[in-house]
Amino acid sequence: MISSSRTLAVLACASTLLVLTPAYGQSHDPGFVLQRDDLDQKLDHDSLNAKDFYKLLDQSIGGKKFANAILIFGGCYTGDFADVAGSSSVGTNENSGPVAVIAASGGADDKKNGEKNRWELCPDISGGNPFVNGVMESFADSNTATTAAQNGTGAMQSAVDKSNLKGAGAKPLTASHPDNTFFHGGGDIKLNADVKGKKYAILMIGDPESYVEWNALVNEYDQLVQAGYTDIDVLFGTGKRDDKTGIPLLPNGKSVEDDEKERRENGEGSAQGVTIKHVVTKPDSTKVDLFLQIRRPATFRNLRADLQAWMKQAAPGDAFFFKAEGHFTNMAHGRTADELDLSKNLAIGPQAQQYWYYCYNPQGGGAPGYYPTVQACSTAWQPVAAATTPPGYAVAPSPTPAAPVLPGIGFGFGFGFGFGRHGGEQHEAPGRSMSAPGGSEGTTAPRPSPSASD
Repeated sequence: MISSSRTLAVLACASTLLVLTPAYGQSHDPGFVLQRDDLDQKLDHDSLNAKDFYKLLDQSIGGKKFANAILIFGGCYTGDFADVAGSSSVGTNENSGPVAVIAASGGADDKKNGEKNRWELCPDISGGNPFVNGVMESFADSNTATTAAQNGTGAMQSAVDKSNLKGAGAKPLTASHPDNTFFHGGGDIKLNADVKGKKYAILMIGDPESYVEWNALVNEYDQLVQAGYTDIDVLFGTGKRDDKTGIPLLPNGKSVEDDEKERRENGEGSAQGVTIKHVVTKPDSTKVDLFLQIRRPATFRNLRADLQAWMKQAAPGDAFFFKAEGHFTNMAHGRTADELDLSKNLAIGPQAQQYWYYCYNPQGGGAPGYYPTVQACSTAWQPVAAATTPPGYAVAPSPTPAAPVLPGIGFGFGFGFGFGRHGGEQHEAPGRSMSAPGGSEGTTAPRPSPSASD
């Protein structure tokens, strides 16, 4: 259960930051930002619009008699993701199951005419994304999608009112107009509902900017695990890690830990500091260290591969959760025909460097060793390149996995979007605080001795 103090990441539309050159000569639309894959066009960032997203999702799960599907889009320019769902197979096919599409913007924006605005910006609230925060907290309390969406709207308005009351922004903020759409009874979906099949999720943060987004990601992962999702895949920024500590790096090159320290020293966030979250405990008491689990970059080709996996693996009675965070753009380019055809296999660009991870001080005591023999570490894990012999060993431990694989955690998906942090016309001073995490990490572990066990 996620506590009421749970803080979600600040997310961006970045309309003035991201000027994407037309990749394929097609018009631009609202969409979400991804990391550029080296195999694709040489853009600073990549992107995906709503029309192309649903073309992929329709092939993936459309018409498969799934138990339910929750799609969360929590930022600027997200009205298209609610509107286009109405013409998608996922939303209209009678063989599809209940669907809830929850979008933070693009609803009725004109008080006189009640017109929708696909280009609507979102308020930039310090400390997180109040809309998504409200939605996820409501789901954690076993509420329906309808109630969760309403709670998200209320949480956003409350955050805007508080910000304006304390005069945090250069000018008063205005709440956006959520656009929520439900199909086949989708308003009654509950996140923790029992289903006959498997529960899949994709969590994606295309262009994370701060430690807040990492800690929010861990909270969301934890909530999905507690709700019975066993096949969860995460795409986080560039997928890169600090070579010395294994801690995730933001696209700007800072580790999430260093980012928190720097922001705190600059007067942002908690005066006591924030421990970077990374350990999740499953219902069967198995610990999942997300420093080791999350390593795939948030590129279009990785996202496409995840949806392709859904297409091949999903069966009637399964449940799906899709949530993306990060920057949003009003200039998402269209994809090629081959990119939008999931029957075709496309090459995937270079992935993050794979490592062994050694722990000198396991949580709860016990002998030092490599993951997964040691599941949780009370100090920072020491990364050891997977292609090399670990320090202190005459030969590499056997068996040698290509990458750390966590017991009981498979491959899956989840999606959502958040609030503008730079490019919008609404802006508040940064300042964030986070609740204490479950799990800890400290200084880099010493190099293991020759007697260390694997």
